[in-house]
Amino acid sequence: MSTLKLARPSGRFLLILVISACFSLVGVVIAIAGALSETSKTQSSAGFALFSAAFFVCGPLTLGLAFGGASEPRSLAKAGGLVGAGLMALLAAVFLSIGMALDNGIGSGIFGGAMCCGLPGLVLMGAGLMLGLGGVKNRNAELDREDAGLLVTALRKRPSASFAGLAQELDTDVDRVEGLLRSVADKLDGELIPKAGAWVSNAYGKRAREQLLGMIETQGHSKDVDLAKEIELPVEVVRVWIYELAGKGRFSGSVHWPDVWSGSAAALGGGACPGCGGTLSPAGKNRLACAHCGTERFVLPGAGQ
Repeated sequence: MSTLKLARPSGRFLLILVISACFSLVGVVIAIAGALSETSKTQSSAGFALFSAAFFVCGPLTLGLAFGGASEPRSLAKAGGLVGAGLMALLAAVFLSIGMALDNGIGSGIFGGAMCCGLPGLVLMGAGLMLGLGGVKNRNAELDREDAGLLVTALRKRPSASFAGLAQELDTDVDRVEGLLRSVADKLDGELIPKAGAWVSNAYGKRAREQLLGMIETQGHSKDVDLAKEIELPVEVVRVWIYELAGKGRFSGSVHWPDVWSGSAAALGGGACPGCGGTLSPAGKNRLACAHCGTERFVLPGAGQ
């Protein structure tokens, strides 16, 4: 989401503005008709037209922008409405000042325009600018709230999603997506897998882990890409889960990415590396590694290494 979207008026604001614009069009007709029919010697046609424009044309637009802006929940959109109302009020002040000056003198025109429309216009503009400055300062917080809400809504309907895909949807960077997901983690029934750059719902993750173990044991020898395709998750998730399951003692087998061997298939080679036939040496708790090709073999706790 961009700053422009935060400043974009809502449908309610636009409806109020359209209604006020219709009244302004009626005001234009009134001003023209009044100017053409004005025959009083105490007021010129031009003065009457400007007076009418100030109240019947600028007035409805000023009120529409002010009420529309005040109804906006976002500070930048609210500020835009109030600044627009202030500008219309100042324009009305100019029309009124000129119109009164034509009939009553420059001093009366300036005083009347300033008091009737100028001061309210300056107040509205000042309020709008203050809100706008505050909105700019809080822009990132507002963007985060908006995008976090979009993430929660989207992920409640998905079993999984990658950080990169979510970043593309929100038109932002991957690191920001990860931060947003952490901020709303309590609202999502799922887990973040930062190493894999993915999020997976708890229900789907539990089923997918069991499916992954079953596939490895059944196939004996698999490719991580094929496993990922079968459980419909990124290959990075498959790799993270295999290490996780091995750490919990649920997976015994060997990996030399992209190859994955089940424990029973790896055992056929005895103590030899299933990747190159070399010697496997202890490389950590419940883990053996081949010094030649880097294959890792996981054994169940308590099993001989």
